[in-house]
This record gives sequence, C-alpha cells and structure tokens, in this order.
Amino acid sequence: MDELVARNASGIRSMKESSLPVMVPIQEKDWDTMVDLLESSVNFQPKLYSLVKQQIAEEQMIFQSLVKQIKDSSMNMDSLARQAGKSLERSLNDSLAKGTQLETAIAKAAKRRSWKTWTLIVMVSILSSVLGAALSALLCMHWLH
Repeated sequence: MDELVARNASGIRSMKESSLPVMVPIQEKDWDTMVDLLESSVNFQPKLYSLVKQQIAEEQMIFQSLVKQIKDSSMNMDSLARQAGKSLERSLNDSLAKGTQLETAIAKAAKRRSWKTWTLIVMVSILSSVLGAALSALLCMHWLH
C-alpha cells in the first residue's frame, strides 16, 4: 500500500514539476484541472483500499462468527442426539426388563393354573368314580333286596 502511494505521488510530482512544455492541444487551466483530478484520485486510492480492507475484515468476522455458531449448533445437536439415544436405550431396556418380569409372572401363573387344573381334574375323576361306585352299590343293594 505504501509503495503504491509513493509511486502515485512521484508520478504526480513529476507531472507538476515538468519543465517541458505540454504538447497536448488543451489549455493550461484544463491541464491543471486534469492533474488536480488525477491527484485527488491518487490521494483517494489508499482511502478506498482501506475501506475495502475494513469491509473485508468485517465480513470475515461475520463469517467466522457464523461458522462458530454453526459448529456450536452442530455440537448441541450431536449432544441432544446422544442424549435421546441414551434415553431411548434406557426406555427399551426398562421395557424389556418389565416384559421379562411379566413373562415370568405369566409362566408362573400358568404353571399354578395347570397344577390347580390337574388337581381339580383328578379330584373330579376320583369323586365321579366314587360316586359311580356308590350308585352302583346302591342299585345292586336295591335290586338284591
């Protein structure tokens, strides 16, 4: 930047200090106006570069801020996904444990029921056999008398 400013200033100085006659068919006041305009442009050039540089720096800061926000959001989403996964895993494990407990309880109840059912069937069978024998005996005694 400094080199550019120095070259421009040197060029303008040599134009102003030139002792050679101007060979351009324009009036001297127009020449002076043109040189002043050129000098203004050259003087403004570093300001323009500075403004552009400042704008780029601000945009870079905004970009870096956005990148940081995106990274933070991504990390938060990953954390939430891990937490949701752990919660789902705990819930499934609890459900499986409760299912296993229920299955065991049902199996025990079925075993007790079948034991009770078997006992009831045996008792009914014995009672019906005894009742049948008693009825047969009563009938035989009734006819034999």
